[in-house]
Amino acid sequence: MELKKDIAEKDKQKETAKIDISLNTLIGIIALVMALYAIAVGRSNSIKLNEIQNTHEASASRESNLIPFPYSETTKTQNGITITDNGDRTISLSGTCTQDSVVFRVCANDQRIEVPLENKKYIFFQGVDENLITNACKLDIGVMKTDGTTEVLHASLDDNKKIVNGGEIIIDNTDGRYLGIYAISLYVFKGFTIPENYTFYPSIVEMN
Repeated sequence: MELKKDIAEKDKQKETAKIDISLNTLIGIIALVMALYAIAVGRSNSIKLNEIQNTHEASASRESNLIPFPYSETTKTQNGITITDNGDRTISLSGTCTQDSVVFRVCANDQRIEVPLENKKYIFFQGVDENLITNACKLDIGVMKTDGTTEVLHASLDDNKKIVNGGEIIIDNTDGRYLGIYAISLYVFKGFTIPENYTFYPSIVEMN
């Protein structure tokens, strides 16, 4: 009888050990899943930050875009260029420009600030496909300074006068020199024919 009791006790211990192993395995799996999830979230956040800071695309920053919408102007044709407001903050162009001119004002008001700027750094994206970017068609930013004067900020150009870095413009207002942005204007040079599928998605976001 004692032998049977010992066997039963050993069987019970084995079952308990199995349960402990199963529980430990489950805990290990849960911990692994949580770790992988944390890595994925961190990687996702890193990708989003890179999209905002290092590329011309602002798809990751649509909700934080500071440019007011609807825009100051909507679909129209001017100097041979047809500008289509697609209703989703994107602007499509077509045609051949007949005169150097501002053909579209994303936002513009000479009397007031359209985008107030705090003492921070901001980044502006033209939002144009890298393969289509040219200096013959660009967005410029008009800023109001604290001394009452204005300044126009342009995208950087390379030695061939082609816009670089996706046409991004860094607005460093950490010293509070600017009150804000009063105009964002789309400028096209005479004789420039718009490539197919030429679309802007202008955006301004705070830099972290």
